[in-house]
Amino acid sequence: MATLALSRSRHVRSIGLLLAAGLYTGLRPSEWRDAHLTIEPVSGERRLTVVNGKNSNGRAHGPTRTLIWQQACSEVDVIAAWMTHLDQLLPRDPDERARKWEALYKMWRDKLHEITSKLWPRRSQLPCFYTTRHMFAAAAKDARLSGVCSREELAALLGHATDATASTHYARPSKNGKAKRPFTLPVADPSEVARVRQVMNEREAKATYRIVLEETSENESHLKMDGP
Repeated sequence: MATLALSRSRHVRSIGLLLAAGLYTGLRPSEWRDAHLTIEPVSGERRLTVVNGKNSNGRAHGPTRTLIWQQACSEVDVIAAWMTHLDQLLPRDPDERARKWEALYKMWRDKLHEITSKLWPRRSQLPCFYTTRHMFAAAAKDARLSGVCSREELAALLGHATDATASTHYARPSKNGKAKRPFTLPVADPSEVARVRQVMNEREAKATYRIVLEETSENESHLKMDGP
């Protein structure tokens, strides 16, 4: 971010805001295109509604997910600034919006790669926009280990049907979950957490039933081989 600030590129603000907003929310970059930030008039909650990417083959817990901040905070201010900035760059028409996003994102991604390549020329893997999603997941895992965030909430925050993907493929939490989080985590919508819990329970029940069937079949085979 320090090197980015020194760059004379016209994409500096876009890249910086996207990195910060991605860290605070864990969104996939493409999910920003149709995201909406609202303030509940009664509770004052800040709610970010996201159209889930990869919502196929049961990988997401539903078509959308909602991230909630109970009150105003600096993280939401950054998110709001990024979304206002993005709306100024993208047209309203859905098709044109999608095409413009792809063109802009490619330029931002290439510029970020150029900057990180100069900073770490010997690294085989460089920070990218998806890195912030992994960092968010690691922070949520820390919260889970410290008892603040359940595994169902972790999945709901990332838009997953279960916690299997985050547990296997995303960044690891700190040891014992004691790392100090540099930002305020949002909370997941309770109805979405309940949906994840239902899916996880159903899949665990099916797995248990399959194991029982396999063990029963194996025992019956042994009985036939051993005789009466």
